[in-house]
Amino acid sequence: MNKYLAVLTYDGTDFKGSQKQTNSRTVQGSLENALMSIHKEFIPTEFASRTDSGVHATNQVASFKSIKELSSDLWISSLNHYMPRDAKILKCIKPLVIVSNLKGTGEKPAIAKRVIQAITPPSEDTLSFKNEASSTP
Repeated sequence: MNKYLAVLTYDGTDFKGSQKQTNSRTVQGSLENALMSIHKEFIPTEFASRTDSGVHATNQVASFKSIKELSSDLWISSLNHYMPRDAKILKCIKPLVIVSNLKGTGEKPAIAKRVIQAITPPSEDTLSFKNEASSTP
């Protein structure tokens, strides 16, 4: 089983926060629903942070485990196909294994470099997704 890191952006206006809640529309619930559509079974997610109801986010990080081995581009397009219009997956990578015992060596673990590459500021076109979605007839 592989662990994946997903970077999300969303307009929080219609979400009741990012953390999953019973009978409420949340970002975590939307991501887990998208994963369920792909896997045909429940796939839990873990978010690195939370937002309150109505709060927007860019570069929010979540992780999940999957037996599927898809390319980054295929994960992004597949997840975004099932995500609501006001939330998008910007990146999805399979992080490298953390190397331990580097303390005091002056070396940085390989995963730090991979995560830094994954969490880059989005372009302006990724931030305008809600306007595009709402202007579509």
